[in-house]
Amino acid sequence: MRTHAKSRRSFRAVPAVILALLAAWESGNAFAGTVYCSPEGSDMGSGTRDRPFRSPGAASRLLSPGDTLILLAGTYVLSEFDADILAPQDGRPGAWITIRGQSPDRPVLAGRNDLLCAVFLSSYLRLESLEITSSGGAFFRDGLNGTDRPLRNVILSGLNVHHLDGMGLNIRDVDSLTVENCDFSHCGFGGIGGPEGEAGGLRHVRISGCSLSYSGRYYRGIMDNPDNPYDRPDGFGIEPSDGPVEIIRTLAEHNRGDGLDSKAANTAVRQCRVENNFANGVKLWAGGSRIENTLIAGTGDGDPSSPWANIVIESAHRSAGGFEIVHCTVADNPGRRSYSMHVQYDTPLQPVAVTVRNSIFSGAYGSVFFGDSVRLTCEYNLFDRGGGDVQIEARGQSYTSSDIQNGLVGPGNRTGDPLFVRPAWGTSGDYRLQEGSPAINAGMIVSIAADLDDGFRPQGGGFDMGCYESAWAAAVRRAPSRPSSAGTVFPYPNPSNGSFRVPVILSVPCEPALELFDAGGRRVRTITFGRKVAGVHILDVSAGGLPSGVYLGRLAAGGRSESFKWTHQK
Repeated sequence: MRTHAKSRRSFRAVPAVILALLAAWESGNAFAGTVYCSPEGSDMGSGTRDRPFRSPGAASRLLSPGDTLILLAGTYVLSEFDADILAPQDGRPGAWITIRGQSPDRPVLAGRNDLLCAVFLSSYLRLESLEITSSGGAFFRDGLNGTDRPLRNVILSGLNVHHLDGMGLNIRDVDSLTVENCDFSHCGFGGIGGPEGEAGGLRHVRISGCSLSYSGRYYRGIMDNPDNPYDRPDGFGIEPSDGPVEIIRTLAEHNRGDGLDSKAANTAVRQCRVENNFANGVKLWAGGSRIENTLIAGTGDGDPSSPWANIVIESAHRSAGGFEIVHCTVADNPGRRSYSMHVQYDTPLQPVAVTVRNSIFSGAYGSVFFGDSVRLTCEYNLFDRGGGDVQIEARGQSYTSSDIQNGLVGPGNRTGDPLFVRPAWGTSGDYRLQEGSPAINAGMIVSIAADLDDGFRPQGGGFDMGCYESAWAAAVRRAPSRPSSAGTVFPYPNPSNGSFRVPVILSVPCEPALELFDAGGRRVRTITFGRKVAGVHILDVSAGGLPSGVYLGRLAAGGRSESFKWTHQK
């Protein structure tokens, strides 16, 4: 991870707009805990819903612990340092400060004039439902900045931070950070990262349901600007930290740097898709770290000159606890002359323990490399190297397909084409397993319950290798190209608690709709999915709030319908 210049807040003379708001507030127009802003408001208003303020930067400075600032829909242009930057004071336990966009329209904070950031983060702070971007392509640095002091308890939810010149979230020391359902894309310097910390770096961090993509593909209003001064911007890239850090159900794709690059101890990457990044897919530096149920594919992003690997483990320090890779699918293109994965390549004499189980390594020109000092446990994995017969380099030896089949690396390992549904390079592929794949029912028993699709493991005769269970492929093959008769739609998981998925193949563009009926034949839920193109689709069905029981589902698409049974278990 490349470091970024440390930033400090400016404490200049109080701008006139803030003095005006203070005067209005002190004159008796108190906002009773909730402040409103609108692009059509006035800074001589009272901050109420009917008389909102205009300047969110100034309004944020009036908030006390427990207060909420609601930004009404519209675009707020931020241009003056530092009056226009939102800079709330710290909240406190039980009295957080909340800054939230009014639903359903997310307000836009649009920066210009080389502004440092849109928001200075504080402790006990929630930011919700905001869009942060450049104002018409003007130079604008970070979306969110938390580098000036250690922070505690920050929640970011439903943010869309995109097309700016610096970093989406630039943070240094924080204890307890939650980032959920946020999109950081086209940030010139990277999605989430920051300089090395002085107080433990990132601790107790959870990133869930996010997209961290297209870093380095925007600078000064230009897409893929060749003058971008930043070196390999990452989707997620943090300096040495105490951790733990969990990244779950998150997409990292098409970054000019690494997809996910963590120097934090106890980093867990779970149920993520890391696809088509120019540099490394996932890079881990500190022990106690784990990758599970994750797809890492397309490294190089279609460019054969990329020398980077899908997975890199390079631990010179903080290696206690070792590393685990479980139920991962690692897919590459033999046109790139690089390793599929390498461990301790630059520090071969530093001992580190690495466990690899139930994973697939396919398509790379190079082998899977482990330094001589790596204490390797390698069990029940599938290897399919595209560039030669040597599949693994470990323990000072080279292991061929025959060696692997004969158990010389570890039990249960095998070689062969995994039979992906549709491998790709530079675009998203489908890495589920087709019938007949040597990875189906070939894994060992592990304690992981859900695959990348949230399907239960195991389904069928045993655990599959890789990040997907093959029951999906079987269901898709049985799903109707033209829904016409009952019994060929297969929801999964079934039974389930509140939600399930339905794989279906549509032969023509249409708008699928699903109805659920209770045991008495009463329709209890109608769910629409929008217009879909012809092809394979996974329909996500949310049926929360229904009582437990057996329901009849009817899926209609293209003028025909299919029926199925689903059991709801709370």
